Amino acid sequence: GIVGSFLFLFLKELGDAGVIMGMCLMFNCMTEVPVMYYCDAIVKRLGLIKCIIFCLFLKGIRLAYYAFLFEPNWVLPIEAVHGVVFGLFWTAGVEYVRKITPEGLSATMQAFYGSWIHGVAAGSGALGAGWVAEVYGLRAMFAVSAAWTLGVAFLCTVVELCRRPSEGRDEED
Repeated sequence: GIVGSFLFLFLKELGDAGVIMGMCLMFNCMTEVPVMYYCDAIVKRLGLIKCIIFCLFLKGIRLAYYAFLFEPNWVLPIEAVHGVVFGLFWTAGVEYVRKITPEGLSATMQAFYGSWIHGVAAGSGALGAGWVAEVYGLRAMFAVSAAWTLGVAFLCTVVELCRRPSEGRDEED
């Protein structure tokens, strides 16, 4: 919710008249398509949890990049990361939910997952980030969001490394 809610405001603040914003959306879509096409192969090779953690790290790097952005044109290289972050995260998340859902509840849990990601998580993230942006500015908001995201990615990595195979880890996780 943070990038969708605040990136274009930040680009406008940096002086973009709208052309770069449109190009951002083009880059986003252009990178999503090939990533989603190859997602199955990527998930099979890396595993679901590793894909999710990888996407968290990439998202944190993307947010940090925004915090150090001073020219709107330079946003375009990092926008290519969106396809990986969104496409791989979404696909791995949907597959993980499918794997852990009891039979007969698949549609309900997928709806819950989508509602959680696009509703609760995006909304609460944008709300908290909005407060930081209001008080400290958009640049600081991206820096704080990057630190938060990278912290979560690091915590997930530690938890994943500490899990033992007897705790339900299988070859695909």
